[in-house]
Amino acid sequence: MGNALVTLILVTVVMVSALGLVSSSVSAFDMLADSSKEVQDQACDRGRTSIHCDEAHVDGAEVSVRITNNGGIPLYRFEDWDVIIQYHDVNEEDRVVWLPYSESAGEVNQWTIEGIYFGLQSESIEPGILNPGETAVIDITLSPAIGSDTTNLATVATNTGVSAQLVFGGND
Repeated sequence: MGNALVTLILVTVVMVSALGLVSSSVSAFDMLADSSKEVQDQACDRGRTSIHCDEAHVDGAEVSVRITNNGGIPLYRFEDWDVIIQYHDVNEEDRVVWLPYSESAGEVNQWTIEGIYFGLQSESIEPGILNPGETAVIDITLSPAIGSDTTNLATVATNTGVSAQLVFGGND
């Protein structure tokens, strides 16, 4: 009888341990499945994202770059975008600057969305979101300013990792 009781206790301990192990394994597989789905969603978004830098205008320290969403998904979360300007400044020095996003216009060495347009009209549906077919104007204030008669490069990258570049001249 004593051996049966010890055996019963040991079998119970083994069963509870096995149940805990199975539960942990199922939880780990669930986390792996969620991570895999997130990676697939990001790859799908990246594949459906496309932007084009159309043109740039320079007026001293002010630069405006027009970009078009020619992809298949709306773009937003501008604070997660990267804007990089490689330029030759008024002091004849080469510069490469990454610019952070700012909600307000005119901040030095920062960029903001001046407006989003569909054709020639300001957007009225889903304000603040760059939908497919819409154009955004990015305003940048650089210090020091871009030199005249220079060749410069603007790079805009979305939060999905898709980027576009535009070569532009100083005082265009």
